Amino acid sequence: MIRSSVWLCLLFGTTAWSQSAPVGTEPSPMEAFATVTGIRTAWSVEVGHLQYSAIQATFTAVALVDGGRQISGLVVDLSARENGDGGESGVTRDKIYLDEEAARRTRDALIEIADAIRQHRCRTDAWEQRNSGPCTTGPGTSTTN
Repeated sequence: MIRSSVWLCLLFGTTAWSQSAPVGTEPSPMEAFATVTGIRTAWSVEVGHLQYSAIQATFTAVALVDGGRQISGLVVDLSARENGDGGESGVTRDKIYLDEEAARRTRDALIEIADAIRQHRCRTDAWEQRNSGPCTTGPGTSTTN
């Protein structure tokens, strides 16, 4: 439940940062920097991968450099297969660039969403069974009715 909700938030909530944003929106500072000719990747490491059915998200921490200037952050590669054959012809791709501050804001928002889902579940699911004990709403916390 929580993972599905986080997926929905990730896929729908970060659309504003994507490369294929509607006309009139500007790319994030990291995306603008990454698309300049001559930018190179100083280092990168895959830090996470999520997959649900035909939808995939790969999270990569990167440092992009151009001379003396460097921007570090997270690149989220999104892909969705439109057919079940696994071929590249039916794959939709997008990239989201999050600098360090944007990655922190996104992480904090996702934690807040996950906590709200847990609290909602505590109010609806766990409390229907009064003998189930305290409902955990977050790391080291519990809610009592």
